[in-house]
This record gives sequence, structure tokens and C-alpha cells, in this order.
Amino acid sequence: MSLKIERDTVKETVNQAVANHAGVNKGGFVGHAAAAVAEAATGNLPGTSGKHPISAVVGTALTGGRQNAGTKGYLAAYLRQLEEHPLRTKMLTAGTLAGSQELLASWLAKDRNKHGNYFTSRVPKMAAYGALVSAPLGHFLIWVLQKIFSGRTSLRAKIMQILVSNLIVRG
Repeated sequence: MSLKIERDTVKETVNQAVANHAGVNKGGFVGHAAAAVAEAATGNLPGTSGKHPISAVVGTALTGGRQNAGTKGYLAAYLRQLEEHPLRTKMLTAGTLAGSQELLASWLAKDRNKHGNYFTSRVPKMAAYGALVSAPLGHFLIWVLQKIFSGRTSLRAKIMQILVSNLIVRG
């Protein structure tokens, strides 16, 4: 059994979904997010430059195209750091999120240390794991995966890349 999806069919379907969402939520987050998905799905990423071409689309989708200085400024600064220093940014992000996740889990489980705090000994361990193991390993495995599949644009190659990524890199 084979699966064949034509680019025009995908583009037409996604554009129709964008039109439906735009009618419900004109210019809002849903409309902009749907437009970003449409552009990403069809391979036409507007305003792309740099190592991470998706950053322009993600920035537009998350901010809804609004000129919100607070959110847009932080997001733009984060994406700029991600382009300029990808490994360092991923390490800091993964460490912060892993430590925060463990702190939240301790709070939800009401697991306290001997001093009565939720900041147990696992919090810095998880932060270190996220920063020193998980982020660098994921970064370099995805880099290897992109090198292996570079130049392959067929649907089968894309599906294989997703499967390998989900089964091996993130497994």
C-alpha cells in the first residue's frame, strides 16, 4: 500500500482551512497560526534567512502579527540567540525546563526535602541532565539526521526522517 499526497492538494486543503479560520478569527492568533501552518506545510516560508528558517513563521504565529513589545521582544531575542548560538540556547532552555518540571512535580506530589522545601535534590540533577545530556545529544543527533537526509525531498524520505527522528533520536 502506498500513500501519495500531491503538493497542490495539500496547499489547497490548508488554504481552505486558513480561509475558514480567518472567517472565524480574522487577524487573530488562529488565523495567523493557520497561515503559518499552511506556509510550512507547502514549503514556502516567507522572509526566511539564517540557520532556522522557521523562526520568522513561528514568531508571526506566536505573536499573531501584533506589535506587542513585551512578548515579541522576548521571542525575537530568544530566536536570535537560537540562530546565533543554537547549542548554548538549547542547553539553557532544556536545563531550565527540566529543572522547572521537576520542581513542579515535587510541588504537585507534595514531596518536600528535610527542610520542608519543594526544591529537592532531584531539581538540580534534572536541570543538569537537561542541559548537559539531553540538549547536546538531541542537537547532534538531529544534525546527523539532517546530514543523512540532505537533498532528499521525496515524500518517502520525509516520512522516513520523521520515523527515524521519533524512534531513535527522541526514543
